[in-house]
Amino acid sequence: MTLYHAGDVVLDSEQTDLQFRLAHLHEAKKRLHCSCCTPGPEMYIARFGTEFLIKRMPNSGEEHHPCCTSYEPPIELSGLGAVAGTAIIEDPESGQTTLRLDFSLSKAPGRKPPPPSENTPVSVVATPHKLTLRALLHHLWEQAEFHRWTANMSGKRHWSVIRGHLLRAADQMVTQKKTLSDQLYIPEAWSKEPAEQAAATRRRLAKLTQITNARHGTQKLMLVIGEVKKIAPGHYGQVLTFKHLPDFHFRLSPELLQKLVRAFPGELEARDVVPDSRLIAIGTFSVSRNGYASIEEMSVMTVSAQWIPFENISEAALIDALMADRREFHKCLRYNLQPKHPLASIVLRDTTPKPVAMYVIPTPHPKDYIAAMTDLLDQSKLPQWFCYTGTTEMPPVPHKSGYESMAFTPEMDGI
Repeated sequence: MTLYHAGDVVLDSEQTDLQFRLAHLHEAKKRLHCSCCTPGPEMYIARFGTEFLIKRMPNSGEEHHPCCTSYEPPIELSGLGAVAGTAIIEDPESGQTTLRLDFSLSKAPGRKPPPPSENTPVSVVATPHKLTLRALLHHLWEQAEFHRWTANMSGKRHWSVIRGHLLRAADQMVTQKKTLSDQLYIPEAWSKEPAEQAAATRRRLAKLTQITNARHGTQKLMLVIGEVKKIAPGHYGQVLTFKHLPDFHFRLSPELLQKLVRAFPGELEARDVVPDSRLIAIGTFSVSRNGYASIEEMSVMTVSAQWIPFENISEAALIDALMADRREFHKCLRYNLQPKHPLASIVLRDTTPKPVAMYVIPTPHPKDYIAAMTDLLDQSKLPQWFCYTGTTEMPPVPHKSGYESMAFTPEMDGI
């Protein structure tokens, strides 16, 4: 239960007439304050269709108490800090978030899409005014709150839940003056009941008809997000199959597959070495006049059995350790940032007096990593904890009380 107040009016997040009260406050253009701390951080009321939602003000997550459901780590600890306010523009008046994308949702006849931006050399701030495919997936994952973990979430995440929350997040986003959910296809969970599966197939066909190629003119594209089951050779190139869509395949050109392998070797390898891990793909795709789908651009992300993203086996081990210890944490996501740029891996939010930023340091380090890491630590006000990839033992995880920062010095990098 979370309490909010607007002047003398007190709202309970679980009260039965909450929607009625929010409707009146929204019409009166009233702002709320969260009761998690004093002074209470300001909140706003957003309307989506007939539903009203209480949302935190843009980039105000760190103002909330770490135990509050609205708490988010400081944005500079993740890749969000590089794109918030430029590629991701949240409007408290309308409740909508406008996204600027660095990939196209249309294709002119005879033109090939540009190579994925993840392959392109970038500066310290990678494409700050537009989101890559990976950055869009990370943002949707965060807005659906699958980057956070508490012990009571165990066993409650499955594909129907993942799909529902992703689409709900996409409903609140706009790009190119269109709602993102209208341009996004996420397969429904596979049903063993023939009638239910037939209905899902009809809904899929209706959705994809929106972009079925005409004989002439610009080809419309759509986004797809799904859990990869396999990528296997087909008669004309490669074929991508999603776990919950075994009867419908996406064609993948040999060139795109080669780019994918070069750009994401660790993600593709993780499924073989990290037990129960999953590979999530996001891509743009077209549909031919005959109804065949082809991936145009693609990015991938690895997640744990509980759908928490991770970048390497050390992060996966850290996430498993925290879950086994029933800890509460946020996973920080990279968005546009390249691997050579440091970021916090985890923010542990159940420690006192402050949350702890946990860093998994790659060894060997990319060039200039130490300088960038030092700058990041100078910006952060949170206590810090470090471990290093390739080491045999992980340092003790911070207890829930009385934690002080570990020291980070260039001598610790082993280079």
